[in-house]
Amino acid sequence: IIQLPAFLSRQTDLVVAMAKTGAVINIKKAQFLAPQEMQHIITKCEEAGNDQVILCERGSSFGYNNL
Repeated sequence: IIQLPAFLSRQTDLVVAMAKTGAVINIKKAQFLAPQEMQHIITKCEEAGNDQVILCERGSSFGYNNL
């Protein structure tokens, strides 16, 4: 299992490189993201050929979609 830190979850190149390893990816949700926004990260992994994704909910700082 490879863990993607919350604050790096929006870095497309890193997400794709991790997905291409074929390992299970544990993605920690950043506190500034709403849960539904995680779908974009999952899609990036799937497009890179890896559907083995674990999502880790970590709460929010200011409510969803409200920075």
